[in-house]
Amino acid sequence: MYLAVMTPASKTYFCGSVLSNGRFQVLVITLNNNRGITRDGRCCSGPSSYPPCFGACSTFLRICLLHRWHGNPRACGLGFATNHIYEKNNLATTNEVHSRDMFLEVNFQYSWPGNITLLVEAWHDIDGQGTINDNSQLILRTEESLELFPSPMWITSSSVTPTSEIEFSYRVICNENYHGNSCEIFCRPRDDSIGHFRCAGNGSRVCMAGWEGEFCDRAMCTEKCLNASGICERPFECKCRIGWYGDHCDKCEVYPGCLNGNCFYPGQCICYDGWFGKLCDIDLNYCFKNNPCLHGGSCFRDNINNYTCACPKGFAGPNCQYHLCEGEFCENGGTCMMTNVYGRQCLCAKRFYGHRCQHSLLSCDETFCKNGGKCIENGGERSCDCIPGYFGNQCQDEIDECTSDPCLNGGTCRDGVNGYVCECSTGYAGSQCATHIDPCDQFHCFNGGTCLVMTESLRPVCNCRRGYSGERCEVADPCRSFQCFHGGSCTVKAGDSRPFCLCATEYGGDHCERNINPCRGIFCQNGGKCAVSPMQNGFVCFCKQGYTGEVCETKINNCESSPCKKNEICKSYSDSFICICPSGFSGKRCQKSLMVSDQRQNTLHPQDESDKGSAVTAVKVASSSSLTKKPRYLTFLISATILFMFVSIVDQT
Repeated sequence: MYLAVMTPASKTYFCGSVLSNGRFQVLVITLNNNRGITRDGRCCSGPSSYPPCFGACSTFLRICLLHRWHGNPRACGLGFATNHIYEKNNLATTNEVHSRDMFLEVNFQYSWPGNITLLVEAWHDIDGQGTINDNSQLILRTEESLELFPSPMWITSSSVTPTSEIEFSYRVICNENYHGNSCEIFCRPRDDSIGHFRCAGNGSRVCMAGWEGEFCDRAMCTEKCLNASGICERPFECKCRIGWYGDHCDKCEVYPGCLNGNCFYPGQCICYDGWFGKLCDIDLNYCFKNNPCLHGGSCFRDNINNYTCACPKGFAGPNCQYHLCEGEFCENGGTCMMTNVYGRQCLCAKRFYGHRCQHSLLSCDETFCKNGGKCIENGGERSCDCIPGYFGNQCQDEIDECTSDPCLNGGTCRDGVNGYVCECSTGYAGSQCATHIDPCDQFHCFNGGTCLVMTESLRPVCNCRRGYSGERCEVADPCRSFQCFHGGSCTVKAGDSRPFCLCATEYGGDHCERNINPCRGIFCQNGGKCAVSPMQNGFVCFCKQGYTGEVCETKINNCESSPCKKNEICKSYSDSFICICPSGFSGKRCQKSLMVSDQRQNTLHPQDESDKGSAVTAVKVASSSSLTKKPRYLTFLISATILFMFVSIVDQT
């Protein structure tokens, strides 16, 4: 079984930014074609074109969705589907409601229009591929104009024709998470950070318990959880913001250390009645509640000690508890008091002691002032007079003169006692690196080397002459007087001062002066062959015939020396030359006079006297490189007697 579905891309509809998504389904219950004929009454198969028919139809089903039926079975604007081909006339579904054998489905991603035309067809297959050529293959067609919207319910219909009958059910449903009359509303239930909802049948979001908002992403707080002080991350919880606490986040945290106060917002310390101060730690009613001043002293509130006693004459102390004595008995600000047991006694000020407060707890000693500072006593206080470069109550801190960045041009400041030292960058000098200097002034290069300054680091370097190396060109190079030829390079092994040559390919010897394979790179011209030779160049070219020269670059002209006599014509060849002799002469150079003897009359044959013409002599001459003398043949055409004469001449030259 196979199912083919087509949804034209041009029929894609959107609702907002969501693509519709659904399926149109048809379930064929029965198809009866008892006689096995097409709609026009012809047999599907068998020897006869008209009933009775002896074979079954090759039946397959097809549904076609379109806006309006125009008579063209291929114009299924909303999609079509076909099913398997069966070699039988009658088809029936199984007991399963969704039997796939008789089930046809069209998927769509366009906005479902609602009003459609449905064609349910049965066809006879002619090629095993379900191809539809013309209406002669049509077994049955039923047309339904529908107003149909998505629903899980099946609608059953039937059709009876003179040749066949069919019963089928159909419906349209939205795919999962799609809703609405056009399947255009997308709603997928979720319970995560995006939202907490399920989807109603119409695609609307229904919030889960405890959640609210368009996407059900806002937790519902308890009624008493204040928005300003509490937040809800889960339903019906109240999570307090910073500075708040309590079951309903309705209590604020006071300022740290607040003793007798409250707050309306976090961090406040609002004092209760009778209390005062930043921390509400000063009791405004302390004098009234405690009456701390003795001997008739008056109590007053203050912001430091809660109260102060104003003592009457002759009394002193925080609570006016001491009797004063007459005269300047106590020193250094001490207070004299009269006691019943010891008589006069001194109440010493801070940092003093002794019967009359004559001794200081802060007497100067050698260890109090650091780094050479001088200790000074003044009214029970001691201080230090620091030497330049130090500060602090004991001269313990050194003044950092580098904090003002006194070094210029990238210099580094090093702090010292009552001073600093600048370490200047290369190219600068002076106490503050303000003077620009040439690094090469103090950097001497030996043996003719040239001093250069590096661009980035401004460091001087030496550019040494050939034959010298080292930071200052102070090292003589062993290769200076050791020459290497033919592209060789001189080098020195590590730990060995003797130079040697690294030769290029094809060269050898201590100085690369010897050509190991002189023919490599030598091109003998005109087909010549190169060979190694003990000659000065180390090679020799063996030239082909007709060429000469060191590399066979010159073509030989054998006629250059005018070897032919009597102003004859000379023809040069690769290995010799040929002279074309005038009448009466022969020989390699036409130097012989040709005399006709009686013997010639015996060897020559008369010719037709009417054949007249100019005298032509053809001479075939043996190669000059021949090692033996060979006969040369001369043919003469004598215009007077028209005779052919063959004369054998042996070259004696």
